[in-house]
Amino acid sequence: HIDNNGNGTALNIDSEATTAASISIASINTSGNVMLVTNAGNQATGSMVSLIQDHASSAAEALAIRQDGPGEGIVLTTGAANGNGISVNNTGTNSALYLNQDGNGVALNIDSEATSSRSLWIQAANTGSDVVTISNSGANTVGSLFQVAANSGLNTGNCLEVINAGTGEGIRLDQNGNGIALNIDSEATSADAINVSMVNTSGNGLDIQNTGAHTSGQLVFLAEDNASSSVTLLSLQQDGTGNGILLDQNGNGVALNIDSEATSADAIYVDVSAQTTGKGMYVRSEGAARTTGDLVGIYSGDSGTGSRQLLVVHNDHASATGAVPVWVIQDSTGPAVHIDQNGNGTALNIDSEGTSANVITISAITNTTGHVFSCSDANSLTTGRVLDIQSNSADTSARAVAFVNQEHADASGAIAVSV
Repeated sequence: HIDNNGNGTALNIDSEATTAASISIASINTSGNVMLVTNAGNQATGSMVSLIQDHASSAAEALAIRQDGPGEGIVLTTGAANGNGISVNNTGTNSALYLNQDGNGVALNIDSEATSSRSLWIQAANTGSDVVTISNSGANTVGSLFQVAANSGLNTGNCLEVINAGTGEGIRLDQNGNGIALNIDSEATSADAINVSMVNTSGNGLDIQNTGAHTSGQLVFLAEDNASSSVTLLSLQQDGTGNGILLDQNGNGVALNIDSEATSADAIYVDVSAQTTGKGMYVRSEGAARTTGDLVGIYSGDSGTGSRQLLVVHNDHASATGAVPVWVIQDSTGPAVHIDQNGNGTALNIDSEGTSANVITISAITNTTGHVFSCSDANSLTTGRVLDIQSNSADTSARAVAFVNQEHADASGAIAVSV
């Protein structure tokens, strides 16, 4: 018992030991404090307990706490005073605070009743290493290496916020094991699971790259896994003049493959009602690469006997008198349109509801030695006709069912009909 009533040091230990402890307390206490430091005075400066490692070359810990039991390594309780609960000042190169928790208990437990200040604040001027490093060498099978939990349903603040004012990465996940790098389990019903807001001018908003030899799975997979859902699975809004979607297929594979299990809905639907001079769909191929491949191919192997069309081009407004449903321009010497009718059906069937306009008009003003209309190789005919023209009209007006007119008087060598 030391009772020091004067203004001097109550206990001063000057130890010249180099490998032994200056103070060693061995206790088998079961309920009380092994060491208790209390101060009933109004202390304005100094510290209740001060540990100073006063050698700049020292590599030892200023404070080492070892807890082999299941209790806390450190319990720090502060009152209502506005001061630091614990302050560690280390001018050396080793750990300012080292916790060696060998028992199955919490190494550092912070119970904060603060409502407007931080429970843990780390302020660093680091330039070359991690500010916070969490490393686990154990075979962790349950739980998390790092967990941030906001357990109050009334919480409207951010659970985790990362602010990066530099040019480095805000968050970097280096997943070396065969596991999910980022797994988001959201129970939200009306809020976004992921929200990315940016003011980018040149970089990518989202960049996903895979350098591995990917043979199965997808690089990006989106699934709306509820049959009752009626929302759009992927929605892209482009307010600028750039491409809404750009597919740059460099490998010898399908650039866009759509597998639709819909039975009555369209597989592809394009609404270009606001377009004025652009094309609703434009397919372009130029150069010398294409040899035998089709530019547009439509194939049906269905065996159904229902009435249907493989290709329908419909101009559905009577006022659109300048619209041509199909326009074919052929600048080469091949056929502009080729119909290969292999089945026993009509190769070309024209159903015209016109009353005063021609059903077929052929303009060949530049033709000199070719035939304007040619029908050849009808070599299997028995009772059929090469040309069959029939009219069943009962009208008594004067008319010609077939009319051939050589209109120029100078064409003395032209024969109107040659049999």
